[in-house]
Amino acid sequence: MKRILILIVTTVFFISCTVADSSNGSFYFETGDPGLHGFHVDSLESATRFLAEAVEKQWIPGAVAMIIKDGTIVYEEAVGFSDREEGISMQTDNIFRLASLTKPITSFAVLMLYDRGMLDLHDQVSMYLPEFSNATVVQSVDFADSTWTARPASREVTIHDLLTHTSGITYGFMDSTMSAIYKKANVPDLFDLDGRRIEESISALGSLPLQHDPGEMWTYGLNIDVLGRIVEVISGEALDHFFRSEIFDPLEMNSTWFYIPEESADRLAPLYHHPESNTLEKLAQYSLGDDVSINTTDYYIGDGTFISGGGGLVSTARDYQKYIQMIVNEGHLGDTRLISSNTARLLFENQIGDLRFREDGMSYGYQVNLEDGDLRNGRKPGRLGWGGLFQTTHWMLPSENLTVVLMSQVNPSLHRAELHNGFEQRVNNSLN
Repeated sequence: MKRILILIVTTVFFISCTVADSSNGSFYFETGDPGLHGFHVDSLESATRFLAEAVEKQWIPGAVAMIIKDGTIVYEEAVGFSDREEGISMQTDNIFRLASLTKPITSFAVLMLYDRGMLDLHDQVSMYLPEFSNATVVQSVDFADSTWTARPASREVTIHDLLTHTSGITYGFMDSTMSAIYKKANVPDLFDLDGRRIEESISALGSLPLQHDPGEMWTYGLNIDVLGRIVEVISGEALDHFFRSEIFDPLEMNSTWFYIPEESADRLAPLYHHPESNTLEKLAQYSLGDDVSINTTDYYIGDGTFISGGGGLVSTARDYQKYIQMIVNEGHLGDTRLISSNTARLLFENQIGDLRFREDGMSYGYQVNLEDGDLRNGRKPGRLGWGGLFQTTHWMLPSENLTVVLMSQVNPSLHRAELHNGFEQRVNNSLN
């Protein structure tokens, strides 16, 4: 297997600067010499070796990584396998389940509406979703029957609260108290198999208590799913249609969907998990412990109805690079502008004041590394980043016009932190 992996890595390294992915439309990034864009080429190759070693150690079956500097592709690698058991090599056009990498796109859609004067970022959510008008905070839960008590919240939830994960809305799988409440109301965290649409789920959520008062702390949860429903209400379009017409088609993100068309289904990389530290197994069924178990392939193909703005998209590394390069460009890609520069820069700025997401700030969609924050692995202040449940990640450094995407498909993963930190450190170390 080691000899096969080395062949795969070497082949991709030499052809990646000349081959464009025709499935992604007519827009192509130019390719260029990494050395002319501030990289030590020998050091950059260590990032590829690191990924190949991760495959050999069964941290991952394979991965696709892509780096753009100054608007130019300086690195695009497919390493290892999409399907280990079948011996199918990873390809740069493989499709990945984005999970929470969906969240920045939904947040951006909200900023598009703000840019057009269709909402204010400090509007109360109840202006668009009346179910959220009587905000309460949970006080107690009887786990025997999931009944609960609550007190009035200090104020209503705003769009700003949702964008920054400071609303008090959480995920059920992250808190046993809220899990009992959400299950009783039949509010799913991520997946749904009963044919519901997101408006039904969000309507039920609006009548439930918050975990804490709005603005009190940073709490991860269904905030961005609520924003997805707000986009629908204000625009008058289903979220998937809005994304297609307003973001994906203009950026020629032709391999990005909520549900994959049958003709592209064979490009979806299988999902794996770690039953043990040094063992990978393909994962056919996945559950978050919410009594909903999905087939990890079939769920994402065809005509699904549950459009999750917080975790439903699938995409390729190159498609996602088009999106984040547009962000670094302050709202445009080539001649296509989606929002004004002033609005785009809100994505670069800490929006939570003295609150913290881990050690850092939070913009409208991204972790923002602060001067006194988490600067390990060669990170610099102003770095923006986000990751997804199934081991997809990306980061940007607007000050250096740098964007990085790393896609793999493992969850539960015992080596997520080692993989992401190790790759990022090697990329940063290769910069002059």
